[in-house]
Amino acid sequence: MPITCTPYSAVYFNPQAISGCCVWLDAADPVSFNSGAITNGTTITQWNDKSGVGQSITVAGTPVWNSTTLNSSPSVNLTNGRFSGVFTNTLSNFTSTAFIITSLNSYPTGGYPCLAFQNTPSGSFLRVLDYAGGFRFITFIPSVASVSTTASLSTPFLWATTYNGTTNMNLYYNGSNTANSTTASSPGSNAGYFYLGTEAGDIPGSNSWPGYVSEVVVYTSVLTQTQRQQVEGYLAQKWGLTSQLPAGHPGLTQTIYTSNYNYKFYLLPNNLALQTTYYKNFNLLTTIPNCAIWLDAADTTTITTTGGTTLATWVNKGSIGSSATPGTGTTTTNVATYNSNNIIQFAASTKLNITLAIPNQPRAWFAVFRQTYQLNVSNPYFQIFGAFVSGYDQIAGPEYNSSTGNYNMDEFRNGIAGMVDTISATNGYNVFKIYNWTNSAVSTANNRIAINGTPLTLTGSSLASGYSTGSITYSIMNGYLPSADIAELILINGEITNVQTQLIESYLAQKWGLQDSLPRNHLNFTNPAGLPAVDPSLVKNITTTLYFLENFSNSGITSGSPIGTNYGGGTLVYNNWTWIGGWAGGIAVYGSAVTTASPAPYPPCYTFIETYGGGPFTPALLYKTISLPAGGPRTISFYTSIRSGTATIAPASLTVSYAGNTIGTVTSFPSTWTLQTFTFTYTALTGVLQFSIPAVSGSTDTMVMIQYILIT
Repeated sequence: MPITCTPYSAVYFNPQAISGCCVWLDAADPVSFNSGAITNGTTITQWNDKSGVGQSITVAGTPVWNSTTLNSSPSVNLTNGRFSGVFTNTLSNFTSTAFIITSLNSYPTGGYPCLAFQNTPSGSFLRVLDYAGGFRFITFIPSVASVSTTASLSTPFLWATTYNGTTNMNLYYNGSNTANSTTASSPGSNAGYFYLGTEAGDIPGSNSWPGYVSEVVVYTSVLTQTQRQQVEGYLAQKWGLTSQLPAGHPGLTQTIYTSNYNYKFYLLPNNLALQTTYYKNFNLLTTIPNCAIWLDAADTTTITTTGGTTLATWVNKGSIGSSATPGTGTTTTNVATYNSNNIIQFAASTKLNITLAIPNQPRAWFAVFRQTYQLNVSNPYFQIFGAFVSGYDQIAGPEYNSSTGNYNMDEFRNGIAGMVDTISATNGYNVFKIYNWTNSAVSTANNRIAINGTPLTLTGSSLASGYSTGSITYSIMNGYLPSADIAELILINGEITNVQTQLIESYLAQKWGLQDSLPRNHLNFTNPAGLPAVDPSLVKNITTTLYFLENFSNSGITSGSPIGTNYGGGTLVYNNWTWIGGWAGGIAVYGSAVTTASPAPYPPCYTFIETYGGGPFTPALLYKTISLPAGGPRTISFYTSIRSGTATIAPASLTVSYAGNTIGTVTSFPSTWTLQTFTFTYTALTGVLQFSIPAVSGSTDTMVMIQYILIT
C-alpha cells in the first residue's frame, strides 16, 4: 500500500548535522526520558543520548524533570542528581567542543562542576563548567589552566567551550568569546568518561550543581566558527536566548532551530522513518532467511501465564519451534512496557529454559534488552543466551572488565573458544539497546559485534565452526545475580548480508523506539524496514521544497562497471554532470574496483573525483549547471567518504561553490559516509554547482566520494 502520512516540508538543523557529535542530551524531548514519556516533577531514571553513537547514560541520585523552569521551557533539576557515561567515542587528548544550556539557583561551594570529562573515574579531569568565585572552564591535566566569566543567578545562559588537546582553551558565553588561554598543556591521555551534575567522587545532593540544565552537546573536535555559531544559534533560538547573542551572530538573522529539529537527517522523499510505523509491514520470517529463533515480548499471543503476570511459556516464532519455560525463579510479563510494548522482566538469579537444536554453523544474534543491575567487580558477568555444555553457543555482554573498567561482549563455544569478541562495549545498565553478535562461516570480515547499529572493534574473530548441533536445553539469562528486562531475541542461523543486518536493526529500532540511537548513515534513514511503495503524490509534495536532489542512482550501472570513468585527466559528461581535470572521476556502485568504503552506500551509487600525484597536476572538478528559486538562504547537504585500503588518500580539501562563490570547504574525511552541511545565500538564479579538490604533485593520489546532494 502507498504511504499516506503527511510529508515534512523541509530539512532542519540539529546537533547531528555536524560530524563528531558524541553526546546530545535534550530536556525538550520528553520521549528521551524514562520509558519514552515523562511528566512534570517526575524523577528521572533514564535519559537517552540522541547523538547517534549509542552513548550509554547512568543516573545517580534523584534528578527531576520540570516542564517550565528554564525560560518557561523544560529542564532537568541537577540539585540532587548526576548523569554519567563512558564515552563511546573517546576525546583524543580531551580535544572537544561542548555546549550547555543552564541556570543556577544558588552558587555552588567547593568548585563542583556542571559538566566534567575524566580519563578514568578516579583520574585527571577537565571541567567544562564549574563555579569557584566565577564561572570557569578549567583543566587540571597535567597542570591547572583556566578561563572564566561572570553570570547572574536564576538567569539562563548558553555556555560553549573548545579545547584543542594542547594549549588552547576558548570560552564563549552567550555566543561571545569572553576568554581564552594558551597556557594549558597536552594531557597525554584521552577523556573516557563524562559527568553531568557532579563528578565521580562526589555525592549527588551534597556536592551537586545547584541548578537546571536543558541541553548538553559535545563534539570530538574543535568546531569551526561557522559550525560553532550554528549550534549556538540553534540553542539560543530554541531556549529563548537570542537577545543575549552578540551583534552579527547568524543566530540573529538565520532560522536555525525549528520545532521539527528532530527530523534533520531524513533527506530523501521516503525518509520518514521516525514518523510512521513501517516495521508493522516487515515480515521477518519471509524477508530474512534462516530465522531460527524469534522470541518477541511485544507479541503477547505467544506468551501464557500463571496468575496473569508469571510467565509460563514463551513460544518461539522462529523456524525451529519450541517454547521457553521457567528454569529458575519467577519471570514476569504483562507488568512493564517499553515504547508501549510488553517486556519480560528477569529478577536476579532467574532464567528461562528452551530446548532445541541449532543446525547451522553461521549465526547472527540480535537482542533488545536493558540490564537492571549495575555490573561490578563482584558480579561482572552477563549471559543473555547459552548453555554450560562444552561446544554450545553462548552470547554474553556487556560484561564488566575489572582490568580496564570498560565492558566486553562475546560470542563463544562454551568451554572451547571465543569466536567473536570486543572490549569496547558500553555500559548496558538501565538503557534499552539493540545488540548484535554475528559469526560467519565464510569470512571473518563478516563477523560483527554492534550496539545500536554501530559496529565495535573486534579483539577476537574466528570462522564459525565446531558449534554443537544437537538438541540441548539452553538458558535465556543465566541465573546469575545480574537482572534484566528483555524485549526481543532473534537468531538468524545462516550467513547474513549487511543490508539484512541493518533491516533487522531498523525493524527493532522502530518497534522499540530506538531510532535516534542508530548512526545517521544507517539504512533505517533511507529505506527503513517495512517501507511500502511511495505514493507519487507524496513525492510531488515533498520535492516542492527540495530545490535540487542528486543520488547518482542509475539502473544501467552494475557492480564493477563504473559509468564512463575519465581516467587520465580527460573530460566526462554524463546526466548533465561534468568531470574534468585531475585524474579520474565518474559514477560507480559499491563493489566496483573504485572503492571499498564502509558501510556500503544505500542505494549503492556514488560519484568520485580523483587527482594523480604523477600528473596531470590539475584540480579534479565535478560540476553541473542548476537553477534555484529566488529567496534563501538555502542549505546544501551531501555525504562524503574516502577510499579505504587502497593506494589513495583523502584530499587536502573539498570546496563546494555555486555561481562562482564558495559555499563551504570540507577538510575532514572519515572513511565512513559522513554528512556535510552548509548554508549559503545567492543572487544568481542559474549557476554552476561545483565540487573540487586541489591538484597534487609527486605524492599519493587523492580521491573523495560523494553521495546524495540535496539543496533545500
